Amino acid sequence: MRLKTGIFLLTIFSLILAASFVDARILRIKKDEVEAYEKADTGSVVIDKLYKNEIYGIVEQKPGGWYKLKLYGNNLGWVHVQDVVLKGAKIAQPEAQKTILNLNTLYSKSYAVIIAIDEYINMEPLNYALRDAAYLKRELRTLGFRNIIEYYNEKATIENITDLFERELMKKVKENDRVFIFIASRSVSKEIAPNIFEGYILPYDADNDKFGETTFSIDVLDVFFAKLAAKHVLVVYDTSISGLSLKKAVSIPQSRPGYMLTVTSAKGRQVITAGKAGHSITFLDSGISLFISTLVEGMNGSAEQGIPDGIVTGSELGAYLKLKVSIKSVRAQTPDFGRVQGGDRGGEFIFTRRRGQLQVTQEIKASRGPDVSPEEEFLQEISPEEAEEQAVIEGDRQQAPLDDEDLEDYEVAGPLPLFPGELVVIPAGDFQMGSKRGHINERPVHIVFVDSYYIGRYEVTNKEYKEFIDATGYPPPVNVEGLDSDYNFWDGRTYPTEIENQPVVNVSWYDAIAYCKWLSQATGENYRLPTEAEWEKAARGTDQRIYPWGNRKPTRMHSNYNREWDGPIRTIFNVGSLAKGKSPYWVYDMSGNVWEWCSNWYKTDYYEKSARSNPKGPKEGVSKSVRGGSWASDDNLIRSAARYGYYPDLRSSRGGFRIVLEPEK
Repeated sequence: MRLKTGIFLLTIFSLILAASFVDARILRIKKDEVEAYEKADTGSVVIDKLYKNEIYGIVEQKPGGWYKLKLYGNNLGWVHVQDVVLKGAKIAQPEAQKTILNLNTLYSKSYAVIIAIDEYINMEPLNYALRDAAYLKRELRTLGFRNIIEYYNEKATIENITDLFERELMKKVKENDRVFIFIASRSVSKEIAPNIFEGYILPYDADNDKFGETTFSIDVLDVFFAKLAAKHVLVVYDTSISGLSLKKAVSIPQSRPGYMLTVTSAKGRQVITAGKAGHSITFLDSGISLFISTLVEGMNGSAEQGIPDGIVTGSELGAYLKLKVSIKSVRAQTPDFGRVQGGDRGGEFIFTRRRGQLQVTQEIKASRGPDVSPEEEFLQEISPEEAEEQAVIEGDRQQAPLDDEDLEDYEVAGPLPLFPGELVVIPAGDFQMGSKRGHINERPVHIVFVDSYYIGRYEVTNKEYKEFIDATGYPPPVNVEGLDSDYNFWDGRTYPTEIENQPVVNVSWYDAIAYCKWLSQATGENYRLPTEAEWEKAARGTDQRIYPWGNRKPTRMHSNYNREWDGPIRTIFNVGSLAKGKSPYWVYDMSGNVWEWCSNWYKTDYYEKSARSNPKGPKEGVSKSVRGGSWASDDNLIRSAARYGYYPDLRSSRGGFRIVLEPEK
């Protein structure tokens, strides 16, 4: 009898447990870092790492507490129940979940600490610290910093600053606060081993004869900031210094599920410096340093990257400063940035002028199933008439040019709201390259693995290209037809202001390579043109979509294509003008407007022998690959898989380029 009762109870328990599995369709990662496995076994291959507060859809469950999830990049992986929090959601197919982020309660209090020292007891004075501090203070107030603590000159002694960090801030600052710390002072970087430095900040009473007792080592300051209870701390050193133990700043892709919730809730400790040891401080005619001017510009929105949300993160600000200051100072000064001890992976200091609520979307997508292609899925969702029209994708459809009055609805007038030179991280992984529907040069369709890389959100603009030719004396763009061609838009080394934010055209492959080499030298980074594989993955993602925006046929809201020439202002669009045409990684203008040079040689049959991992193209050839189509292309040539070849010395009004940055190894 007991045995039967036990079996009965076990059966009931199993049914209840099974019911709970069915009811829980999504889950949240509860640990800082969780490994996802290829199989429901901790001894199997780790295929991805998941991070705290990210949310995923459950595809399958197995006994023993294992859950199979739809991961970032369309991968599937197993996690254990001990690493997650189940979320009850009675939905058969999980869809995008929207969460409201209240910007008014993002922080309880916002503190700014400003330490600026021009005068010293035992050293030569500086001539910019107080001026930079005053300029910055004004902007901080407009950004919501109501609690500003100021230490200038004689107040900024070793004793006072120590008391501030060890006692006053420890008492004031609470868990949901943010603290912005600005230090403009003299600094010393001591080389203790080849290319290994210790950095020191010098207060008002610093004394070389008592160096260890009267200075702050960077390591000691890092400990102070790590101990603060604050959610987010950002330290800005308005001085050139080395010896910081900086970790890589860009850690979680913005397109990753739960990105915004992770960066705003995880603890963050970040540092930005004006330059490294030996770099000179560059000043503007106003007397303000280039670094501070660019810092304020970035905090006010120019550094914003990714999904346009009115928010600037500490990492975005650091990347913006590193690129812009380095270029404007002709590499005399290159800021540095990163994370330091005391923070969680992903935590970001947040600047915003916005108030109220921000709707944040976390993608929680269930598996579509192996037997349904994205094209078939799309055709199932639309009417028979639309399906019949979409099934013919041969490129012979013609669309009437847009009327003049309608054109104003699609173009962006005036300066761009986003930083044109910004980069987007494309995560490592497989994707399907090529198309069965396209030209023979797009076949065979094959799986390609590409390492992680950064790609320009927009093509290089006329404004950016002018910085290059002004800095180097390189010749300006000239069409292949010569100086008298109607397709020339530059007048010598200048251009009409109306085309400033258009992609630069009339540049050869060699010109694009020269730009990348200059940018690499100016910034100390490794910039280049994308390979065909990198370009196609950034354009179509991992779901085999036909166009960057999906599978629906293009309209003038998606792409600038199939157009007759009517002068540069009316024919070529500003970069970023057509938001509906962006790719799944929020990369713009990868369909139409201008063809884009790729790094590799072009051959029709290359896909028959392409490498499985990081293909670099043929070893030799006559033409270089171009991708994306142009303002003159039909809808067949603006597909993401469409490929073509140009002679590398061709300069055409239909061709431009975008850049790729290789991440540090």
